[in-house]
Amino acid sequence: MIPVRLTLLLLSVVTLLLIILGNPEPVAVHFLFWTETFELYKVIIASAAFGVAVALLYTSQARSLRRLRSRWK
Repeated sequence: MIPVRLTLLLLSVVTLLLIILGNPEPVAVHFLFWTETFELYKVIIASAAFGVAVALLYTSQARSLRRLRSRWK
């Protein structure tokens, strides 16, 4: 039987791929004083990668804090 996390990961990847393949047109990205034109799939990939990095940092920090609290008790 496939674990739930693996199933959710696969569904997320398939959904992301469908969104990426359906959005090849260029878009303008405005960030503070910076403006650049990218294909939308590149913006989607960068956003997903940034989200994964933030989630990994958050979960590792939470685990570290839990371990630290358990040592203090």
